[in-house]
Amino acid sequence: MIRPVTLEDAAVIADIYNYYIVNTAISFEEILITPLEMENRIRNVTSKFPWLVAEENGVIEGYAYLSTWKERAAYRHTAEVSIYLRFGSEGRGIGSMLLKRLLKENEKSGIHVLIASITLPNLRSVALHEKFGFKKVGHFHEVGFKMNQWVDVGNWELVLGRSKYNNLWKYIQQSGNKSLKLSFDEIKNIAGIDIDHSFLNYKKELLQYGYQAGKISLKEKTVEFNKID
Repeated sequence: MIRPVTLEDAAVIADIYNYYIVNTAISFEEILITPLEMENRIRNVTSKFPWLVAEENGVIEGYAYLSTWKERAAYRHTAEVSIYLRFGSEGRGIGSMLLKRLLKENEKSGIHVLIASITLPNLRSVALHEKFGFKKVGHFHEVGFKMNQWVDVGNWELVLGRSKYNNLWKYIQQSGNKSLKLSFDEIKNIAGIDIDHSFLNYKKELLQYGYQAGKISLKEKTVEFNKID
């Protein structure tokens, strides 16, 4: 179950987070967070942004929230994404459920860009964010020092209010072809993401580019696109 956080969750959330402080470089913090400090953080975040927890059989298995990206006024339409799972809960789809719901909750916030700062390497986190359309836009080398080693950080962004198939639509329009058949692999290379069931919800956007999606063959793994006369 995904639900909004409450102040009563603070102690459990602090416990989940403190594992990463003590045992990993995923969090750059080095001092353990008390339940009281976590309560204050929850209050501050939820005054502006959504904070969600994933609960199974009464146990909080993870949490996710948005927070201020930078303090200066012009950044007010950008927020940072944070997701933490209880150690041992990885690989069960909890991160995907949290991020999917967080993006849904964000639709009413007016946020235009989401940023995920990921300590590298972190293959699971990278895969999770890219699954939802985040793209890598920066890589900072050795900006942190923790666990007796220099640590890199990468930034991934998701620009909202822009179709995830926008690059594909532009490619089709620029081709000028009356009819065009593309394989799923070609679409992935052009759009930067795998084609999935959501494609049917997005294909009406193509009409703005003077084309329409025709036959979709799951057997051949192709999609036909036709120019509107």
